[in-house]
Amino acid sequence: MLTQQSFSSELKNSALSVAIVVPNTAIAYLARLAFGDLHHRVFYNDIAAAILWLMKISSP
Repeated sequence: MLTQQSFSSELKNSALSVAIVVPNTAIAYLARLAFGDLHHRVFYNDIAAAILWLMKISSP
């Protein structure tokens, strides 16, 4: 829990985007609670879509 809080506070101070890949809706819900309103998106078992989203966000 402390690691998550430290990570979340570091992300709030940066412009990094985070793709979170989860296996089910229960963990997706918890991920949304943990990350709050940061620059993130939760993906359900779709690593390829997560990578494409990150590439799209990082390209000008």
